[in-house]
Amino acid sequence: MDESKVLPIMDPQSEEKYVVRTKSSSLIPIRYVLVVLLFLGNMNIYGMRVNLSIALVAMVNDSETGSHQQVSYCKGVQNDTHRTDTAGEFNWNANTQGLILGAFYYGYLFSNVPGGYFSVYLSAKWTLGLSVLFSAVINLLTPLAAYHGYVTLIASRVVLGLVQGLYFPSFYHLQGLWMPPDERSRSFSVTSSGTAVGSLLYLFVPGYLASSNIMGGWPSVFYISGFTGILFCILWFLLAYDSPSVHPWISNSEKLYIMNSLKWEGSKKQKVPRVPLCSILKSPPVWAIVICQTCMEFVMFLFLAETPKYFSSIQGFNLSQSGFIAGLPWLVQCLLGISIGFAADGLISRNLFRVVTVRKGLTAIGVTAQCVLFLMTAYSGCNSTMAVVCFLVAMSFGGVYVTGYYVNKLDVAPNSVSVIAGITNFMTTIGGMIGPPLVALITKEHGTIQEWQVLFWMICGVLLLGGLVFTLFASGEQQAWDRELSGTVPQEGMATDINDDHDSETPLLRE
Repeated sequence: MDESKVLPIMDPQSEEKYVVRTKSSSLIPIRYVLVVLLFLGNMNIYGMRVNLSIALVAMVNDSETGSHQQVSYCKGVQNDTHRTDTAGEFNWNANTQGLILGAFYYGYLFSNVPGGYFSVYLSAKWTLGLSVLFSAVINLLTPLAAYHGYVTLIASRVVLGLVQGLYFPSFYHLQGLWMPPDERSRSFSVTSSGTAVGSLLYLFVPGYLASSNIMGGWPSVFYISGFTGILFCILWFLLAYDSPSVHPWISNSEKLYIMNSLKWEGSKKQKVPRVPLCSILKSPPVWAIVICQTCMEFVMFLFLAETPKYFSSIQGFNLSQSGFIAGLPWLVQCLLGISIGFAADGLISRNLFRVVTVRKGLTAIGVTAQCVLFLMTAYSGCNSTMAVVCFLVAMSFGGVYVTGYYVNKLDVAPNSVSVIAGITNFMTTIGGMIGPPLVALITKEHGTIQEWQVLFWMICGVLLLGGLVFTLFASGEQQAWDRELSGTVPQEGMATDINDDHDSETPLLRE
């Protein structure tokens, strides 16, 4: 290898001068632009996923009288005047609604692992962008699908899951290529908070849209979601790039800082490395992440779909109130997650705690707090204030473990993170598939407090299992099989080196 073409590894003691040079070379560092774009991408992709859970309440005529004023479990105790919604258009029972809400995950299941490989061998930028674009188109067509019958709507949700399964492997891949290790916690907490903001906006705003006369009421939820998704895609395709080495506007100092901190080497002659799939599948730290995230996201997906049902059928809130309650925790979770992310980076960079201690500690705190508060919600009875407060605080604690097990993928395998994300999302999708039908099975048509208590106990057991496995087997160190990929600099199209010599002929892996 030509030593003149190899990027020198930066001495940790000299990192500060790179930071200063980067700040002086451009008004806004390009990696921060990517953080904003990924935040907006998460907001849109999650919004287009969860909007149906609140719109469905307005779509369905679920009473014999044709009125949406069904009796809630607590009606007559304190919520007589809460339910004022208009009747829905579709006569779909609880089992059909469960199939509709769960259909997304049948498509999502099969595209996550391919999404990881597309990000590595093709383009993470285009994989992510096209995922959002096709999701937007499907959202625009969702009202048409619903009017053709629930089978067509289920098919559209399967296709939506198929295209959205490509998104998060590419999201993780871009994070691994652009974010220096000392910035991972805060950058990941900011970008992932987009899912919380998206959940807030698309659970809260659709509650009002669906009960209004804007563009026909509930169809406006999908029209607005699709339109905002297309607007994001325009920004994404204009401003996003696969890696610092191919970005046309990035300063040389910022490029050097990122590439040195990630220990990339530039070379004209590089072989395309194989993704170490066998090593990934045999790694206990990887399986700790997979099992923990499967358990946590089972709970998250379940509540994304079923929160409006709980507060509607048990506490007697109307559509817009249920949407507000379902969405508010995501705002608090967003703010808490960002604050914890900056604090976690401070603890790590100052060597106050090891990386693994921070990841395990935050995960344990989040899981314990959520279990206690979910049980308090379950046993609040018809005390609506207590139920709402406990539930909001419980869901908000999800922001604590964003910088726990979520970001841990970037610690153990920054070069293979897109493939690990694909495997992890494949596993978590199974929880998303069984969640809505399981709720329908346990809570029947409308549900009682006792039936929901059974569900909350089951949720706490799942959370504790995930937290225990992560505490026992997680690691904060980059795995040896992933370090072997660090000599490859991701490029777009053909390989180039740090000196911007464009005569290379070797296709290069994007990790």
